[in-house]
Amino acid sequence: MNQHVIAFLASLAVLVLGSTAVGSESSTQLTTERHVQGIITQVGPTVVTISGASKREVVGTVDPKTTRITVNGHAVQASALEVTYVARGEIGLDEVWRSIDAQAR
Repeated sequence: MNQHVIAFLASLAVLVLGSTAVGSESSTQLTTERHVQGIITQVGPTVVTISGASKREVVGTVDPKTTRITVNGHAVQASALEVTYVARGEIGLDEVWRSIDAQAR
């Protein structure tokens, strides 16, 4: 084979493998978040605890810049959350809440 053809095929292989790695990055991100559902059992200025049906507590930090919090569908600050609210949340492996969606009882 011509050296130019070989070089072209090699660069094409790198391009294909590189795009596959980029595509798999988003699926890796999906596995770096946990979905939690339960009752809010503790609320602090920067920490929220949600206890699931299995009595397992998930404690996470609230980042005011990145954590999205809603109560009954309305955007609120963490201070609006109360113990006994039913909540669903997404928390990253860094233990920071990505989102908390709560329903007042």
